[in-house]
Amino acid sequence: GDPHEFRRAVSRDVAARGVSLDDAADQTHGGAVGQRRPLPRHQTKPPQPQAQK
Repeated sequence: GDPHEFRRAVSRDVAARGVSLDDAADQTHGGAVGQRRPLPRHQTKPPQPQAQK
């Protein structure tokens, strides 16, 4: 129930994966899971036709 505890758990998992915390948070909200190229939070990810089909 503690949001800080969740963030710490995510931080540990992210650190183990070698992915930035922002990228991990992005993945939990429909981001591309498995992509290890974190984009700036203000930059939107353009749709990739080759990835969609």
